[in-house]
Amino acid sequence: MTETVRTLPVRSWGTAVESTAWQDDSLWLAGNEACGPAGEPTSRICLRVIEVRTDTFEVHQDITYGADDASYSHPALRPDRDGNLYVVFNSITSTEPLSVRVTGRAATDPLNTLQPSVVLRAGRGNPVGTRFGDFSGAAVDPADPTRVWVAGEYLRSITLSGDSADWGTVIAQLRIGGAPFVASFTSPADGAFVNGIVTIGVSETGGTPPFTWMLRIDGGNTDVFTTSGTTPTASFGWDTSRMMRGRHYLFVEAQDATGRKAAGAAHDRRRRSTERFVHEPGRGRDRQTAPSPSR
Repeated sequence: MTETVRTLPVRSWGTAVESTAWQDDSLWLAGNEACGPAGEPTSRICLRVIEVRTDTFEVHQDITYGADDASYSHPALRPDRDGNLYVVFNSITSTEPLSVRVTGRAATDPLNTLQPSVVLRAGRGNPVGTRFGDFSGAAVDPADPTRVWVAGEYLRSITLSGDSADWGTVIAQLRIGGAPFVASFTSPADGAFVNGIVTIGVSETGGTPPFTWMLRIDGGNTDVFTTSGTTPTASFGWDTSRMMRGRHYLFVEAQDATGRKAAGAAHDRRRRSTERFVHEPGRGRDRQTAPSPSR
């Protein structure tokens, strides 16, 4: 490796366990650990994921999970009803600021393996300060226990909010064996100033048509716009002349034919900075290792 991985803009919590889940006599634990081959200029951070069988009191799986050009940290995990495991975590590389990724394993996957990760939200800009939310989250969908909701924090932009960096939160619904159902704003462009009647574009990926779209403004419980259709995109005309000048928050929810829901958020201050809800191919190559005998 010829380039130095940038230092994580957060304080690592070392080997502390950050997430646990117990289901069907399997106790899952996840945390961080130092990793990296000898000779690297700086130590990287990897995920440590362990499964302990509470019926036999033995370690069933023990995984170190990382990538050559990245540090992974702050995992949250949850198994679904069928024993498939989902893990959401933060990543940072020499070229990508603090981002949110997900990985997981099907119940039938080989032991001590996690699947290649994918980016839920790529970070942008440069971090200011040394702290952010510190933790990620994961929970089984109570209406459909074959799906898991995950949440993580990422560096949204170089814009400052007070003395802190502009952090954002991404939320996604995941299912092993299927593409995540996600919704996002497609227009106006990030940071665009808006006046008059503005077309708000939205899109989805991973859903089953037809779709129902609902748009809300400034956290209201009433749907401002609703529409349905079979295409993965929709648009709304927003008359901004009726809004007070300043920052306004937009929220979109899409529901597909199976009843699944996906949500995306954005905010505007006579400009809009979109909280994109994306599902991008992963960057780099994940690497996982079984524990050494000395562990």
